[in-house]
Amino acid sequence: MKAEASAPPSDGKSAMLMDINERVLIKEGVRDDGVSRLKEIWSIIDNCSGGSAQDDAKFWKNSLDTLKGDLQSREILVGILGETGLGKSSLLNALLGVQLVPTNQSEACTAAVCIYGWSTETDEQKRFSAKITFKSWECVAEELNVLKAEIKNRFEDMDDESFGEEEDNAFIQQLVGPTKQWSNLDLDEIRQKSADEIIENSDTVFRDIFRNGKKRLSSNTRICYSSSANKFQQMLKPYVDSSKPTKKSPSRYWPLVHEVEIFVKSEILRNGIKLVDLPGSHDAMEVRGQMAQRFAARLDKRIVVTPAARAADNKAAAEFILTKEETLGLDMDGMLNCDALCVAITKIDDIETSNAEEEFPAEDVSKVCKALRQLQEGNDHDEEDLGSPSSLPLKRPHNESDRTRPFKRRKMEETELCDIKEMNEDSLLSHLKYLCIKARNVDLIQKVSQCLLKTTARKGKFNQSTNRPLSTVFPVSSKAFQALMRENRTRDSEGFPTLESTGIPGLREWLRQVSLPYREEWADSDMNRIQVLLDAADGWVQDANATLPVLTKSEIPGVEHFISNITDELKTASILSQPHAINNKVRIRIQQNLTGMKPLRDSNLKAGNRGLKSKKGRAETAMAFNSIEKAVKNFKFKNCHAGSSSSTASRYNYLHWATYKANVRRQGNQFTRRARKGQPRSSTFWMGDIGHAFWLGHESKWKHEFAHRLPLLRRKIRPTALLAFEAWSKELHDSQEIPMVYHDLVRANAYKLHNLLEEYIGKVRDRFQQLMDEFRECKMSVLKKLTSRMHLCFENAINEHGKGIMAKQARVLEGYVASEGEKMINSVRNEVEDAMAKKISQFSRDVGNLWGPGKADTGYGALIKNELLRLSLRLQGKQSKQTRGRAISEECKLRLSAIINDWRKTWKEISARLPLEVTVEPMESQDEDDGEQKVKMEEEPKTCKLHETVGMVKTEPEA
Repeated sequence: MKAEASAPPSDGKSAMLMDINERVLIKEGVRDDGVSRLKEIWSIIDNCSGGSAQDDAKFWKNSLDTLKGDLQSREILVGILGETGLGKSSLLNALLGVQLVPTNQSEACTAAVCIYGWSTETDEQKRFSAKITFKSWECVAEELNVLKAEIKNRFEDMDDESFGEEEDNAFIQQLVGPTKQWSNLDLDEIRQKSADEIIENSDTVFRDIFRNGKKRLSSNTRICYSSSANKFQQMLKPYVDSSKPTKKSPSRYWPLVHEVEIFVKSEILRNGIKLVDLPGSHDAMEVRGQMAQRFAARLDKRIVVTPAARAADNKAAAEFILTKEETLGLDMDGMLNCDALCVAITKIDDIETSNAEEEFPAEDVSKVCKALRQLQEGNDHDEEDLGSPSSLPLKRPHNESDRTRPFKRRKMEETELCDIKEMNEDSLLSHLKYLCIKARNVDLIQKVSQCLLKTTARKGKFNQSTNRPLSTVFPVSSKAFQALMRENRTRDSEGFPTLESTGIPGLREWLRQVSLPYREEWADSDMNRIQVLLDAADGWVQDANATLPVLTKSEIPGVEHFISNITDELKTASILSQPHAINNKVRIRIQQNLTGMKPLRDSNLKAGNRGLKSKKGRAETAMAFNSIEKAVKNFKFKNCHAGSSSSTASRYNYLHWATYKANVRRQGNQFTRRARKGQPRSSTFWMGDIGHAFWLGHESKWKHEFAHRLPLLRRKIRPTALLAFEAWSKELHDSQEIPMVYHDLVRANAYKLHNLLEEYIGKVRDRFQQLMDEFRECKMSVLKKLTSRMHLCFENAINEHGKGIMAKQARVLEGYVASEGEKMINSVRNEVEDAMAKKISQFSRDVGNLWGPGKADTGYGALIKNELLRLSLRLQGKQSKQTRGRAISEECKLRLSAIINDWRKTWKEISARLPLEVTVEPMESQDEDDGEQKVKMEEEPKTCKLHETVGMVKTEPEA
């Protein structure tokens, strides 16, 4: 790749837009103006005599509606991640600038996935609105079956262990509590009834969610809105708040809620950012933690929340900021970088300053401490003179009112460098806290960065080729920010002289910065679509001005024949026989590069290649097998993540046999062991460890494709299409078969054809991004496939009984992995590769159908052909049958021309200031002969849609 640049002009109005901040704002302004003008054009056309009867008027209006809908549907999903109780909800309230998210110090509050987006409502009564989507009947029934199985397992766990029955019963009640809230059943009834009976037993659920008990015919969504934030929060509580019911809000529907979309006019959400509040990943209710993990795969950016006390502890930070599975997954997808990952260190206001000089030995801290001691000694003497005991605790001065003291303190803190001798005791204490927080923040940022580097430095595989930080770190205080925003200084804001010192504005700015590349790409795509619609409207005006020369009768058939031939090249020509074909050039080039991927081993996804090269992948298989075998052996130990070995482990390192059995009973799925005997609550996820071990053998291949190759391939779509289009345009303009007058008219309108091509490129790139998301779903399916294959193994282990049960069950698990492990790895890998190959085939079909084969008149090939035919009709002095005799009035033509030309002039001035794009080479062909034989686009006679004939991908034999 080569970067091209030019020197910016000297005057400000025509200066080059090198800064992405300024560039995006200007592009979005021109885009919004363009949409407004399109609305005005349709208003003119719709009210003008003969206007709405113009060719393609209905299609034009539908395209405008689609564009307006897309402007409101764009999203950048930013997840707020972390354990329950770390301040996620408070942080979200601070980012939004309004108190909407429920907070609770003692228990989890956010129980459903909540997505906060920009509100387009203009009605003040709907200032805050929400769309609540409930789970389906089948989903609720499935979760109830999982709950019933877990309750059964818990009681069996109690039979295995001879202590803590009371605590275990309490834990079971905690598990079943949410279901009791909405079903009105007790524990015994829930255990005895089937899932359907539990749902049917709840009149409230039937009435409010599953209408009249019609199961699958139920209403699945609910809309609520309010003009008051407080009232709106109360309305949402039953659906998102898992805290205990109250008299005011006795019903709790949150276990039945799939997700809640909340719309609010918060400036941070204006341009596509959507903040996602996920249930705590280490929640006491395992179903909430699993919900968070599933949704996390959809996120574009992540804000990981960790409190200051934990971030200061290296061991805790390394474990809880990102788990080893999360770190590996992000790195494989190319998302372990400061543009996609941010760490928010919360509760930085929770700091003790009594030992400030020892903990933060800085000169400014020492000066403040010295001034405080001198002031305290003076106060002690004054109190002795008044006969007061000198041992009284330090008191606040009484000579200032509550109003004047905060004002004076704020004035002095904002200058920071003011003479500390002039400060009173309140100001000194607050300034000392500020200095301590500031010093600790530096230390926290360094520690968190080091922890992330250590986590990702396993075997030197991560990020060794770049000096960029792995994440951006922001120490924040949500309480102080909200207090300062209210302009009501309280104890919460002490130590924070300005809003910037709370860290929230910095975090908001990070969100804005990481959104800019998305917004610029959206604006560019929208601009192309606006130009296409303006071109179409301009065509209606031009058709009404029939002042051009007229083709002779002998010239007309030749022109029509030429148009048919030249546009057929665009659509159906083979990439080998017709090098100028655009759609085939793009579609087949992309497919060849996609099927040439090697995401899991040194063998690509092309049809038949894996069968012919079955020996490929042995190295990856061996590495994954060794990792899985080690993981299963380590299940016996308490700290299996540390890789304890039987040769060095003492008997104190082994799990209790009942805990091992409990994990086996759950078939390796997540198991939370309650706190007991002074030990904290712990959680194990054996199948998660096996899934992690599988990817240890395949990470480098996947990362190469998804972090490097696929993003570059997406960027190459445009130059590949432009190269083919330029070749086709050259043939069009160089043709000697058509009259010169038609040549001149086509050249004058060539920009319209180019605008259509740019819109087509945008659609292909959008579909490619969707394909990348589908590939990640294939990656996520690995755990489910491994769980299915380990099912029989766990069933056999459950059947073991008697003395030494843990050793017996371990032998079953380890024996299965030893004998079937490689076969399991190969079969899972084959299924993932098959799924990816099918996704590629569907992608190729969708791209082919974008061009509009056969009789379809909405594809881009058809639109280009129609434009060329329209130009020929102008030279024939003809109008279509639809518009003949119903011409646009002269007044309407003048108004339309003024709107179109004015916007074009504005955009021309702006586009001249845009920097030249980084040159990206077009996609290269990979085995074109072979690829052309395997990929064939055929047209269905009835639907006129393309379907693709592709050789089936052969699966590597499992034996």
